[in-house]
Amino acid sequence: FFKRTTAQGFYRFMKALGVDVVYNHADYRLMSRRALEALSEYREVNLFLRGIVPLIGYRSDYVYYDRHERFAGESKYPLKKMISFALDGITSFSVKPLKIISNLGILVSVLSVGGLIYALISYGVYITYSILDFPDLGVDGTFPLGAAVTAVLMTKGVDPWLTLPASLIVGGLAGLFTGLVHVKLKVRNLLAGIITMTALFSVNLQIAGSNLTIDRGTDTIFTSAPVMALFGDLSLSGRKLIVSLALVIVIKLLLDAYFHTKSGLLLRAVGDNATLVTTLAKDRGTVKILGLVISNALVAFGGCIVCHETRSFSATMGTGQLVYGLAAVIIGVSIIHFYTGTRLARGLR
Repeated sequence: FFKRTTAQGFYRFMKALGVDVVYNHADYRLMSRRALEALSEYREVNLFLRGIVPLIGYRSDYVYYDRHERFAGESKYPLKKMISFALDGITSFSVKPLKIISNLGILVSVLSVGGLIYALISYGVYITYSILDFPDLGVDGTFPLGAAVTAVLMTKGVDPWLTLPASLIVGGLAGLFTGLVHVKLKVRNLLAGIITMTALFSVNLQIAGSNLTIDRGTDTIFTSAPVMALFGDLSLSGRKLIVSLALVIVIKLLLDAYFHTKSGLLLRAVGDNATLVTTLAKDRGTVKILGLVISNALVAFGGCIVCHETRSFSATMGTGQLVYGLAAVIIGVSIIHFYTGTRLARGLR
């Protein structure tokens, strides 16, 4: 009974995945030489014949028979082999399991503290790369700048919540420097970012040294009095998740509101059509500088949150942050385009 029920469930599941497989059949078949030669072209390590044979494409027919109870002996096909057989069939003939796993992975990443922090970084990278079309390599220096300022202020006993606007300010100044070098000194955008990144490495060393650790007795935004009053019953991981999610949502709402203002619309236009901004009697250089200020402020803000989360600063913590942020932007844009382009999404719109 168990084997029959699980086998029938397996065939129904394969049909649901879109696999062309004959329902509830055995591997007994009579094949022509031409069909066998076509079958031999498949080089899979684990041959799932019940799925491969229908793919050959030759004309076929079925022979039906009554399956009676076993009258002697025991099955030589234990549960372990049945599970292995089922996995071979599922993973060899459908991409839906990969899509399910990918979606679960994305969901777990989004709902993790690290994923939420990198969402802040991706906001900034999105502004420079997707809106301004500006390859700002200064991100690798701005990220640890926010963490360096945060670490120093916290070791001095400053309220942890005040480190958030402080990181936004220093990040904005870094973006201002990049913008001035590019716009006023006529330095190419790529080189302007490299200059800022190199300069900030020295600045970060002067601010906090090569490494700085915050002792456990110092409060972070995750252990501050307001957070403990509201979410003191939760674990530290739970508080980190809630606070990080709240910050990400607030920043997202503020950005949405800004991009619907006149200044925000000009910022969106300068990357697509800089001439339009000029015809509106606006200095496109100034608009570009403003975009760099906002972008780097958000990246430094992400570095600040990381410092609170890890209770440490490292001069090399910015290495690769641009790649991570850019990857997050590309993946996010691709996912949004995929889901908004489906028939269901079009129907909902």
